[in-house]
Amino acid sequence: MRWLSRLRGGEPEAGAPQPEDELGVNVEREPVAPGEAVQGSVTLGSDVAEGVSVALRFRERSVDCEVVALELTDPEPRREPVGANVTYTFAIPLPTDALPSLSSPHGGLTWTLEVSGTSIPEPIARPVQVAAG
Repeated sequence: MRWLSRLRGGEPEAGAPQPEDELGVNVEREPVAPGEAVQGSVTLGSDVAEGVSVALRFRERSVDCEVVALELTDPEPRREPVGANVTYTFAIPLPTDALPSLSSPHGGLTWTLEVSGTSIPEPIARPVQVAAG
């Protein structure tokens, strides 16, 4: 499944970013099991970013608060400037004791991929399903 940074309805305004200007995040396979790597690719549109990094964050949420309990990063982040229409791959290993994704009316455990870069105004987030071990 491919996630884009912006969703539009109707015709874009003059000068608005076109679909090729978008940033897309693709995950190869879900759900991911504990001990496996979250593998996928990031596709960058026209001069969208440089110094791109991908992080996998585990969040614990309750009705009262939300906290990032664990942050894992791509062992080989893309540091050099990235040009237009470039795709690169990532693989972030999950711990062998990773908790599964789950949600309830009172809280949840979620895994989220976040893509950021010096030219990306806000990180692009994409949920990842993690299976029970």
